[in-house]
Amino acid sequence: MTLVALPLAAPVVWALSLRRRAVGGTTAWRMSLAEVGVVHGTFPFGWLTMMRAAGPA
Repeated sequence: MTLVALPLAAPVVWALSLRRRAVGGTTAWRMSLAEVGVVHGTFPFGWLTMMRAAGPA
């Protein structure tokens, strides 16, 4: 699922870096890539921990 969502992450990094550059950020590209990378990398594990078990509770 992480690889499937990777094409969606690239435009998010691009848009976020454009927004940060407009505000006046000097490290907009690196900060945007790091922020999206952290969310993109940890979201699947968070999703797995919040899923219900298949059996009765």
